[in-house]
Amino acid sequence: VKDSVGAALQQLQLSKPLTGDLQLVIPVDGDPVQVLGHVQFAGNALKVMPLDLALTQLDGELFFTEAETRFNGLKAELWGQPMRIDYQGALQDTSYQVQLGVQGRWSQARAQGLSAGWQRTFKGQTQWQGSVALQLHPDSRYDYQAQWQSDLKGLALTWPAPYTKSANQSLPLRVTARGSQSASTLRADWQNGLQFVGQLDHLKHQFSRFWISNQSTLDTLTPPAPVSLDLKFEQLDADAWQAWWQQLGQPVDGATLSHAGSWLPPTQSVQVQSQQLNLASQPWDKFSLQMTRDEQGVQGNVLANQLSGEVRWRPEQPLSVELAYLHWRNPDYNP
Repeated sequence: VKDSVGAALQQLQLSKPLTGDLQLVIPVDGDPVQVLGHVQFAGNALKVMPLDLALTQLDGELFFTEAETRFNGLKAELWGQPMRIDYQGALQDTSYQVQLGVQGRWSQARAQGLSAGWQRTFKGQTQWQGSVALQLHPDSRYDYQAQWQSDLKGLALTWPAPYTKSANQSLPLRVTARGSQSASTLRADWQNGLQFVGQLDHLKHQFSRFWISNQSTLDTLTPPAPVSLDLKFEQLDADAWQAWWQQLGQPVDGATLSHAGSWLPPTQSVQVQSQQLNLASQPWDKFSLQMTRDEQGVQGNVLANQLSGEVRWRPEQPLSVELAYLHWRNPDYNP
């Protein structure tokens, strides 16, 4: 039992008392002793230590023998959202192999910790599915592979174009992860073209790679910096995105930015291009922004048919803006 259910439970933190039973089958001919048992969950909370996941409101039964553990259709909640879990665990050589199948429903109404602004951004609920293959090794080592996916049908997103989504629209999102106790490699692919690739160092609590793009280049080209944002659009309303950000109602102070920035490497690159951009109630044609940031400061170049300039900033120095030309139009301008 120590090598089967014991090996699994060593990686779990349970609250509230458990009930169950244990049966020992002792052969008279000297064969190994067999163990049969089960544990009943009834409103317990459980934290899966390797994945840092906290499950609450557990309802179901865990069955175990001297070689394996399993349950089917266990009800639980993760971050206040309902889910069902199928689990199979077995001892293989010196490691314990765990297979998890998960399905659930994410509801904006049950979401915990969302501000009023984010509550307005997400409306409705959607089904999702996922799986985890986890190997528990001696000395608290582990490695895993996981995937999560949803068609997002039933969930409306009120982001500005081009990422607005109606509730009856299907727009599949798939997230994959693999790694160990040291680091994880993450990837997200959204059918609207957005992609994310990340490498997270668990020991440093920092990403060594954080790439976001809406171009199909992340598999073929290496971005210019550990943190890279590369977006291209036909049309982009920057004023609408600014208004959405402001309606979130979450003041961003220095402490918040410092905490968020601690997860990202200091060398960063931003590239945004749009054939038509609306900013400050002005139309900008063939707009391009390229900006880099490192420990020495920020440098950026902006170019459009109506604008060309450069921005520089260094610590302990004032912001420098140099414009080669700028065509600013009044509201009543008529070319």
